[in-house]
Amino acid sequence: MNKIENYCRSILKSVADFSRSKGAEFDFGSLGRKIFNQLEGSDTKISSWEAKVDESLKPTFQAKEDAMKTLIKKCSSSATKMISYGRFERFLVFAEIQGCSQYKLSRCKEEDVIVHTQKLLGLMNQYPTQTTEAGVSDEEKQGLNDSLNTANSLINEPQQLRREHHDINVMINDEVMKSYNIIINSLKGYMQSQFEVSNPALYEEFTRLFTIVRPVSQTRSVVGTIKDTNGNALRLVRVSVDGNAPKIKGGKTGSFFIQNLTPGAHEIAFSRKSYKKHVTKVMIHPLKTVELNIQLLAEDV
Repeated sequence: MNKIENYCRSILKSVADFSRSKGAEFDFGSLGRKIFNQLEGSDTKISSWEAKVDESLKPTFQAKEDAMKTLIKKCSSSATKMISYGRFERFLVFAEIQGCSQYKLSRCKEEDVIVHTQKLLGLMNQYPTQTTEAGVSDEEKQGLNDSLNTANSLINEPQQLRREHHDINVMINDEVMKSYNIIINSLKGYMQSQFEVSNPALYEEFTRLFTIVRPVSQTRSVVGTIKDTNGNALRLVRVSVDGNAPKIKGGKTGSFFIQNLTPGAHEIAFSRKSYKKHVTKVMIHPLKTVELNIQLLAEDV
């Protein structure tokens, strides 16, 4: 949602809470009670959609993290057996396996862990006798393959979730604006005609809802892609937020995901060898995930 939509959402929340604080039996009049009931329902519906957006990514990323940890553990265990066998038997194909220690795998990008595991499984299939002699059983090999498939399927799942989130955010925005129009075009006039004279304290409390916007403190995320001027995805890009230590971003599709940004202005810097540094400023809104597509320019030769 943009700034105006965020304001409208805050007004709806305030009006719905005002109605709830008075209780279902409070006499707003027949039409007033009908309007307030509809607005409370809209607020409840929107809150459930917002919670779905906020919470759905958490288990997905946790499942992916757990799957990667399991894959790394199994891959490094099998690789260690094969390397030990190769060094002892002077079987160079196994002795020269690299990048499969738990230390190195845990510091790789997810896509690189997948590649290392696929290569290791390729060696197992190419040299089954030596693999068995190294102490890697068929069950262990199958377990490694199963973990590979699980991790591989989870890597791309957040992208699908983001598309689903976009659809949910469209529904949220539509419901917010529909409810805000009801408040402005129907409820405000009704409350004035009913209570400005008969219950001025109540009417004053109601009108204050439109000047007091309650702060929202939840953090949000930035998602997007990093590509070159030809549209090719860029990997291993250093991304720094507000001058903090950079982190490596950019998967095989150039996608990146930055979590836990507080509402307000942030500066994000993107840098990669052979490319010019790109710095952009983003405004994080409390109820919106920001989409940011970055294009890096090649350095002059």
